[in-house]
Amino acid sequence: MVDKLNALVENKPNRGFPYFFHRIRNEGYVWNHKKVKRVYKLMNLNKRRKHKRRLPARFREPLAQPNSINGTWSIDFMHDTLMNGRKVRILNIIDDFNREALTINADYSQSGRTVVTALEDLKYWRGRPNEIRCDNGPEFLSNHFVDYCQTQGSHQVHPARKTHSERLYRAL
Repeated sequence: MVDKLNALVENKPNRGFPYFFHRIRNEGYVWNHKKVKRVYKLMNLNKRRKHKRRLPARFREPLAQPNSINGTWSIDFMHDTLMNGRKVRILNIIDDFNREALTINADYSQSGRTVVTALEDLKYWRGRPNEIRCDNGPEFLSNHFVDYCQTQGSHQVHPARKTHSERLYRAL
């Protein structure tokens, strides 16, 4: 039974006990669900596994001053809390050439789709940027945002992760 559960967990690690139990039953094993659940807990499969998200390796580039308007836009979020305790996320889009704030959108929750909507609104009265500089947040790594940048011909620029020695030097 342990080998069977291990084989199922290796193929589908994000599934839960009901999925594995029904798979075992469909394969013809007549084990009791209480027995399978007991073995499942003994194997610590009921604990959620946390995986570290791996980012692609990026090369360190010096920060360059753009030569013209719409050369590079910087996008980032700011956070604030209201009097009632609700958190607000504020999307800021800034043109790096003249440091003009192109848009500031505040909302309770913002996703990659809202970022694309803000960029679409800017495109009609300002044009599209050659490069978009953003961090590694989930909104900027979403498929919706990445696909939009590729279709519009805007190159995404992400900051490179600092090495351990760079972090230590900065701390000193």
